[in-house]
Amino acid sequence: MGDWFINQLWGSPTPGGHLYSAPVHRTVAALSWNSTGRTVWSIDALRDQNYQEDQAETFILVRAVAQQGTYPEDHDLLDFDARFETTAYPANYLWGPGSRGEALAWVEEHQPQGDTVDYIDRVLLVREHEGTVFLPMRAEVAAGIPEVHRVGRWHAVRADFATDALGHVRGGHRTPSGGDCRTRGCPVHILGSDDHPGPSQLLPRCSAASLLPCRHQSVCPRTLNR
Repeated sequence: MGDWFINQLWGSPTPGGHLYSAPVHRTVAALSWNSTGRTVWSIDALRDQNYQEDQAETFILVRAVAQQGTYPEDHDLLDFDARFETTAYPANYLWGPGSRGEALAWVEEHQPQGDTVDYIDRVLLVREHEGTVFLPMRAEVAAGIPEVHRVGRWHAVRADFATDALGHVRGGHRTPSGGDCRTRGCPVHILGSDDHPGPSQLLPRCSAASLLPCRHQSVCPRTLNR
């Protein structure tokens, strides 16, 4: 019997567990890009005085699952997007874009710290418009987007991973609101759907859902195959 199952019987999640996972630890890190590619930096690496700075390199700062060599790792971190949920685990924009020196100056002034975040059963919004399904967004981000980007049908779901929410809507799975998706293998719990202006109609429902204890145990098939 797996440790994760024994822990759950005792009412405790498992740090780094495949199932019944505990909240994940996030650190402050830098993401950079130039003509040759993209890089993830720890703050210590950013402070390295021996680094030959590329004047064309651009940096942003994020709070994310970015500590290398530990489980879990976010292999999608370099795909970070401040508007859409493109990383495996929740990541927050802190500062940027700017130079390495400006990033360091911001860190020294503000002294940002790491934290822990629960990624199980996240509330996500997915927009569908004219045959295109857009990447998932957090409800608080969707609340602030311009009116032109609100047009379409919006779906509010609970999912551990944004890719699960995206796959659910792209697959055209239709289940009444307030229940688990009935499609075999789909680990999504459906909160509701509304036409434009979707976010304003769905936000109260999302806010209420985020305050409720999770009754839906979402298990991702991708996790079971690791």
